[in-house]
Amino acid sequence: MGFCMFGDSESVTYQPLLSEPQFTTNDVEKITSLSGKALEHMLDPQKGRVRLIGAHVNPGRGKRRMFTGEDILAIETARVMSEIGFPQRWSHILTDQVSSRASQMVSGHLVNPQPLAFALWPGEGDDWAFTAIRGEDGPTGPIPVAFQLLDVDRLITETVAKLEAIVAGADVPSFKVEPPKPEPSPYSPENDFFAMWEKDEEGRLIRTGLTFEETRELIEYEEDFENRHDRSFEDRDRIGELTRKHETARLARVAREAPERLAEAVEKAAKK
Repeated sequence: MGFCMFGDSESVTYQPLLSEPQFTTNDVEKITSLSGKALEHMLDPQKGRVRLIGAHVNPGRGKRRMFTGEDILAIETARVMSEIGFPQRWSHILTDQVSSRASQMVSGHLVNPQPLAFALWPGEGDDWAFTAIRGEDGPTGPIPVAFQLLDVDRLITETVAKLEAIVAGADVPSFKVEPPKPEPSPYSPENDFFAMWEKDEEGRLIRTGLTFEETRELIEYEEDFENRHDRSFEDRDRIGELTRKHETARLARVAREAPERLAEAVEKAAKK
């Protein structure tokens, strides 16, 4: 087993923010959003997920464990990659590359100023491969059609901002990206693309053309999918009557609103 690497390495310069053991376990939890138990699990030396080096790693009994900025960056790299399914046992290979880049970014002396990202993909067996993608220069090696992507420079920039906030005694900034909210169903009242919904005089949602009671009656029938075929003929006739009433009113509304809807569609298309 192994990790097939198609990246490149860069020189490392000393930077106190990254190299000095000045951050507590609580600081690490604030920056990475990991719980104490999850952090302990990630740092278990027998698991080999994140490998930290230095006298501060094992300070001895009674002494508080401290972390360098580089340690935290390694933990954060392993965390963000594990969230998209990357094996944590290979994280230390990535962190070496990320740490080198971070040192240069913090010092302001980049060997290659092109934005850096890593494309990663599974190889044969348990092997994984990755190659650098550098801005307009593109990949530094061959890549498959589908792969995972780590935005190295963004990871470093956001983590460094959190480290600096801790040092300054300020609130740790959040860079969490909220998942996009799905568009409401065109059949829902929120979207109402098909003009199925309106409100009665009391502000209650009703099906177009029906009363509140009729709306409840129709919806109860629609939701009773398993038993609807066992309904009596009278019930079916009643539902057919409500459906026709609703559809007649809905289509009339669609016809009334068609010019306005068309104008809105044209306006939206013109803005794109």
